[in-house]
Amino acid sequence: MNFKIKYVLSFIFILTCSVLSQEKQTEIDTLYKICIDNNPSTQGVIHCAGIAEEAWDKEMNQYYNLLMDVLKEDEKIKLKDSQLKWVAFRDSEFDFSGTMYYNLGGTMWLVANADKRVDIVKARALELKDYYTNLTEGE
Repeated sequence: MNFKIKYVLSFIFILTCSVLSQEKQTEIDTLYKICIDNNPSTQGVIHCAGIAEEAWDKEMNQYYNLLMDVLKEDEKIKLKDSQLKWVAFRDSEFDFSGTMYYNLGGTMWLVANADKRVDIVKARALELKDYYTNLTEGE
């Protein structure tokens, strides 16, 4: 398969995964797409994914801290335990997906792995945001 076809297929794959995994675009998603549009090379997309992953991690930590500010003491203990277990899951999943995608070979799988990392952190950030929103609605 020639380089251009591989490139187009990997780009379509990433966009399809993003569209299917999201109900609506967030600001981070929009910036991620703009970043990719500005640097669509394999290394560029991986770099953009790293930026998006960091942004989602920051968002996740923001909502974790907001939750800790409004939860009761026993709930704080449960959230902390849950978050520590999630971090262990995240690290294990990053290790597995990195190995799996690397073993598939080809640069498109490096891009797929970078995007998978973003999705994992994004999902947790949105979970914590939903908890916080549900808890504080109507206050």
